[in-house]
Amino acid sequence: MKKLTIIATGLILSAFMFSCKKCQECTTDTSQNIDGFVQSTSTKSEYCGDSYDEAPTPGTYNNTVGSTTQTVTISCVDK
Repeated sequence: MKKLTIIATGLILSAFMFSCKKCQECTTDTSQNIDGFVQSTSTKSEYCGDSYDEAPTPGTYNNTVGSTTQTVTISCVDK
């Protein structure tokens, strides 16, 4: 009986450990400078479980077309 209790406890603990989802929250900050006028936005997205690996790659990206400059900064933290 003692052996059965130990095995059952081990199975319950294993199921609990594998049921925990890894999550990360990513923040995307976008800034546009159009002829000196700056517009900024910020959005947050959460990626958990199966979508954890689909989170965007953190970094800063710049794009300039004519007099318009756009900067996008992505940062992610594990939760």
